Order: sequence, then C-alpha cells, then structure tokens
Amino acid sequence: MNFKTDDLNGVYLSRFIRYDHSGTMCIHILERRKYIRAFRRAGIINEWNAAALKDLGLQHSRCFEKMVKRRMMVSYGLNRYYLNLPIVEMYRDTRNHFMRIIIIIVVLFILAVVIAWLTR
Repeated sequence: MNFKTDDLNGVYLSRFIRYDHSGTMCIHILERRKYIRAFRRAGIINEWNAAALKDLGLQHSRCFEKMVKRRMMVSYGLNRYYLNLPIVEMYRDTRNHFMRIIIIIVVLFILAVVIAWLTR
C-alpha cells in the first residue's frame, strides 16, 4: 500500500482521511460532518448562495482549511464559501467503498476460521 506522508509526520490513508498517530482522525471526521451538515441545511451548494462561516454559526478551523484545500468547500468572494457537492459525494462514495471492502475481508476471515475449526 502506498501511503503519502506530509511534513507533520502524518499519514494519509486516502485523499480525505488523515491519521496522525494521536487519534485526531475521528475529530476531523466529526468536524467535517458538522460543516457539511450546516452548509446542506442552509442550501449553500452553489456560488449564488455562498455565505460566510459566521452567518452559519461556524468558526474557521484547520479542518475547514483542509476542506477548502481539497475543494470540498469553495471560496467565493471575501470569506464566503459554498459546499462543492460533487466532491463531497465522491468522498462519501470512496468511504462507503472502503467500508464494503473491510466488511468483506472480515466476513472472509470469519468464514475461514469457521471452516478451519469444522475440518479439524
């Protein structure tokens, strides 16, 4: 498996998920969900509806900066952003695909253990 590392000694498990050996991956995922839900609820999914974070009751954070860098949020004007829905959907599909693969591997492992136990 080919992992990319950054200058903070973190390891990227995919394009959007980063694990930095301190358990903060879950925090980034939860914070990312908070931003996505707020923008979706407000209907800010195109440049005509772009809004400032403070209008949605959100604060600028490192997680949000990463979302902008990865084009999940697009800057439109001065401190105004909108949700890039196709990129967010791509992230969700990638995550779902990854989870399906993990589930298949676990099921195959359990099946192999059961078969080995029954044939001894």
